Amino acid sequence: MNSIKAQIIDIQNNQQLNIVKFNFFECKLTMISLELEDDIQIGKYVNLGIKASNIMIAKDLTTQISCENQLSMSIVSIQLGELLCSINLEYNGLFIESIITAKSCKKMNLRHGSKVVALVKASDIYINSICDD
Repeated sequence: MNSIKAQIIDIQNNQQLNIVKFNFFECKLTMISLELEDDIQIGKYVNLGIKASNIMIAKDLTTQISCENQLSMSIVSIQLGELLCSINLEYNGLFIESIITAKSCKKMNLRHGSKVVALVKASDIYINSICDD
């Protein structure tokens, strides 16, 4: 599981649906949630969780896409298996892992040092813990 420390900058809700926005360095991340604990408030720092299998990789992304969570990252390492590929990415000192199919990795010609965009649907982000900061 990937963990990202981010600050809550906005909370919108309508009935039981919540859209929470976070600031992570210069990036904005968005999460959709059905329930929020009472101590989830604007200004708080949280650790966000994202499963490695929920992080998509794009190369040369030049068109509009509905996914708001887009991080420009560099590939640090690739472990190519028979069916799956583990890609370690870096952004501003943060390292995260993406797991994609080996076929996609080969088709995209991904290499160490390649610049890519990590894409995460808002419904795939969750608050793992609240920071004491």
